[in-house]
Amino acid sequence: MTWVLTMAAPGQWRTVMTGEDREAQIAAAVEEAYRRADRDSSAVQKHWMRQRLERALDGSDDAGGRVVSVAFPTAPVAGAVLPVTATVLGLDVESESMESAMKALAAVAAADPTAKPMPTPAGLALRTHRVADVKEAFDAEVAEAPVSPEERVAIVEASSTMPMLRARYLVPASGDKYWHAVAFSATLGTEEPDLVETFLELFDAFAGTLEWRQE
Repeated sequence: MTWVLTMAAPGQWRTVMTGEDREAQIAAAVEEAYRRADRDSSAVQKHWMRQRLERALDGSDDAGGRVVSVAFPTAPVAGAVLPVTATVLGLDVESESMESAMKALAAVAAADPTAKPMPTPAGLALRTHRVADVKEAFDAEVAEAPVSPEERVAIVEASSTMPMLRARYLVPASGDKYWHAVAFSATLGTEEPDLVETFLELFDAFAGTLEWRQE
């Protein structure tokens, strides 16, 4: 039996877990996302979504750690699907006691001015965040996407910048539990502080459902 960190997702979100049935879960998620779309016109989008899910489950950009699950919204809110993903990660970090874990967490907090302690059912977590322009990485992904040259140019030229909010909740543990983290990302249209704070409040609500489960 091992301990994993779980997080509740709303009914309009889909969670894909790592494991032997990963490919079946990805296929089901893609079919759900495009169940109302025309089969031929959605073929490229479905292929792209499948690739991005596989990439997310294989790793998590600079979040680090072993991916446990990836969650994302599937239904629109106010007419649009939120550009958000949440990834639960198992970290190769152990602590002999919660006292030593808290000291390590304090050291992380001291090194990041955005650090904010967050009480959760799984114990005290530490939230850190940053906003970065991911336009260059996005363009590189578009360059490999199965789209026509005309579509590729239109996508790349649609915006000159692409600010992305990344928030990370570090969850310490001790004994036979490993440290975990939950990494959120949200593509923003602007770096307005109010918008950033709105998404952070959403992420905090998710963090409030974190709890330990044995598998």
